Amino acid sequence: MSFQVEITETAYRDLDQILSWLSERSPDVAARLSTQFDKALSRLESFPLSCGLAYENSLVGEELRHLLFGIRLTLPDCRLAVSEAHQ
Repeated sequence: MSFQVEITETAYRDLDQILSWLSERSPDVAARLSTQFDKALSRLESFPLSCGLAYENSLVGEELRHLLFGIRLTLPDCRLAVSEAHQ
């Protein structure tokens, strides 16, 4: 059974900016992040109950879950941790 995952326009815009920034510095890392994001979405669509309730769950009228994913990388003069959740 597959569930529908809704991604906000802001989330897409943020991901696009992150991928653009990474592509200029490390195309391989940008490709890995994009692949990890796609896998995370697939997992969330297939197994949403395996993901914890989001902190904001109590603030909305429907169940809100989240799936954190990411990669940690080191570039010259830069350290970046990328995750799906923004606080």
